[in-house]
Amino acid sequence: MYTVDTWRGFERHSFMFEGKQAYLVIPRQPDKGRRWMLKTEYFDAFPTLELALLERGFYLAYVANDTRWHTEEDDHRKARLAAFLVKEYGLADRCLPVGMSCGGLQAVYFAARYPQLV
Repeated sequence: MYTVDTWRGFERHSFMFEGKQAYLVIPRQPDKGRRWMLKTEYFDAFPTLELALLERGFYLAYVANDTRWHTEEDDHRKARLAAFLVKEYGLADRCLPVGMSCGGLQAVYFAARYPQLV
């Protein structure tokens, strides 16, 4: 179950995923491949890239972490979120990890641990 609100002019689905806050931001016109980004940390920070890709039809997903410094469990939770989004929303099997600062570090770790998802 999710609630719907607006994030920077886009529809956002807010829900709990494994006890953590999660979001899926919906593009106004999804691209045919149903491509999506995975914001790894600081959901609302530095959104220039995310907004540009939303305008190009990408979805934007996020799930909160245990810590901003990265844990293996954070990676595993993101992988389970990816599986959920593929199954429930029909998104593409692979995502684009996006992050700045500590989020950039988390994006690299996630891609290294789950190359089949990026």
